[in-house]
Amino acid sequence: MNIFGDTKTSDCVGTYIYMAPEIFLQKPYNTAVDWFSAGVVLYEMAIGGHPFYKGKLHWTTIMGKVNDEPVFPKKLDLQLKAIIKGLLDKSPESRQKFVDNIRDHPFFTEINWTDIEEARACPPFQLPLPEVMTLSKMNPVPCFSKLMRLPIAEEDQQLFCGFTFASDGWKVIKPMPKPVKPHRRTFCSIVRDALHRIWRRIKRWK
Repeated sequence: MNIFGDTKTSDCVGTYIYMAPEIFLQKPYNTAVDWFSAGVVLYEMAIGGHPFYKGKLHWTTIMGKVNDEPVFPKKLDLQLKAIIKGLLDKSPESRQKFVDNIRDHPFFTEINWTDIEEARACPPFQLPLPEVMTLSKMNPVPCFSKLMRLPIAEEDQQLFCGFTFASDGWKVIKPMPKPVKPHRRTFCSIVRDALHRIWRRIKRWK
């Protein structure tokens, strides 16, 4: 923002796979970094991969931007290859000089820049229009108030026990039965169970 003429900045911001090498080298830069990002995007669109991707480790891709040159398929269009190489130039000065007259590049021979600026240009490929949906084809959607009036299933009634509010449109919520407390064992019952177990073992021994 607000970088014009010879003005430069040194903030390190952006997505690292699209950032220009001068940003990683902590050098002051201008709008030439945006043209480098455009070159990365154009490379991805044309070839289907990143020009400097070296794996999941960030620093390997960064070092590739600083030191390596992009690899191009042999059958790639020469004009397309030339414009990508110009945008991915390591030198920001050479890159900026390259884009000064980028509209005159052979790659853009068929582009009418006046139509593009005045929003009159049509894209070379357009998606087919979707089928027009009429009200007669749309299924009626129940309103929220109707959905709230739906009764709760019997098995779900107990989930709402204890709530301080329940809609009047719902079924009557039945309270959950109180859990039956296990009978507290006395000393006599413990002795009796022990004697029964001993008696059963004596019978087995016979």
